[in-house]
Amino acid sequence: APPEIYTLSLHDALPICFFERPWDLPSTNLDAAAQALVINETGFCLRALGRLTEAQQPLQVRLKLYVAQETWSEAAITAGNLSELNLTLGEISRAVAMGEQGVEHAARSGDPLLRLSKLTTLANALHQAGHWERSDRIFHEAEAIQAEAQPEYPLLYALRGYQYCDLLLSRAEPQDGSGLDALAASSEEVRRLHHTCDEVRERARRTLEWTLDRFGPLTLALNDLILGRVSLDLAIAGPAAPDREGLARAAEHLDRAVDGLGQSRREDLLPAGLLARAACHRLRGDLARAATDLAEAMEIAERGSMRLHICDIHLERARFFLRQDSVEAARRHLAQARNLIDETRYSRREREALCLERKLSIPAAGGPGD
Repeated sequence: APPEIYTLSLHDALPICFFERPWDLPSTNLDAAAQALVINETGFCLRALGRLTEAQQPLQVRLKLYVAQETWSEAAITAGNLSELNLTLGEISRAVAMGEQGVEHAARSGDPLLRLSKLTTLANALHQAGHWERSDRIFHEAEAIQAEAQPEYPLLYALRGYQYCDLLLSRAEPQDGSGLDALAASSEEVRRLHHTCDEVRERARRTLEWTLDRFGPLTLALNDLILGRVSLDLAIAGPAAPDREGLARAAEHLDRAVDGLGQSRREDLLPAGLLARAACHRLRGDLARAATDLAEAMEIAERGSMRLHICDIHLERARFFLRQDSVEAARRHLAQARNLIDETRYSRREREALCLERKLSIPAAGGPGD
């Protein structure tokens, strides 16, 4: 349904008809099954609308209900949803804890595909926490389950595949945190990045063949987002200035990614596409379009209290202003990013912040994650 219909039902109908207290106390006029349904649908709609803080309440109620009933499949799904929600909100420690609960409940359910799903949720949370090695091991474990359960599709695909490729690409980026600024890296790091980009591109090619006729705009958009990031990395991994043709290829993929993420109505994912495209615009020298993408990403992220996205936006804005030699503006945005990294323990971004602090001659405030 169009988002305005969800908004109408949530703002008007649900509080009046279905809840004693929004969004955690359904009406006593409903039986237990109807209460569970209302709680479930409300959590889904609030999350789709980007109202993430409110979405936690019905999900927490639902999780307690399912654990009490020992309905382990539903408990695993709900714990996984809470993990993803807390991750976007920047509650990374809680996201990891809920991810571990999801894996535990999924194991009790006896469903291997459900366990696969919850393993990838946990692995993604660990990645953002900066636990690179453990995240990689868990993604490998999940992919082994995938290959056994669906031998015709031996690789993680759709959102899970995107999250694994995200880890692979971030692990291959220069250890000094220079990332997309300029590949000031050793020849060994450049070779590693090229090897990883080739692997990720092949993964994207194979999984696109499987999903092209089976999934909607979200899966296709995430595929384009990964391919856009690969093209972006390769465009700046050469010996000279960023490759113009490579940046143009990246822009094509990222335009499609942003359009698809918008069509999918996943506001929790759209800022990632806008941020990647903003970086591409910056590297191409199109600062006006970069500024537009950053403003749209910030509007979405602030509306949903998406602190990890907000942190990423401040980091990209620091690079944006550094490109214009606006040092004080870059320092202001980097300071806000640093505060969020420290508050949320967003250790994945620690090395990028340290790199920018060195460029801006700011004393380091923290250390890399383990």
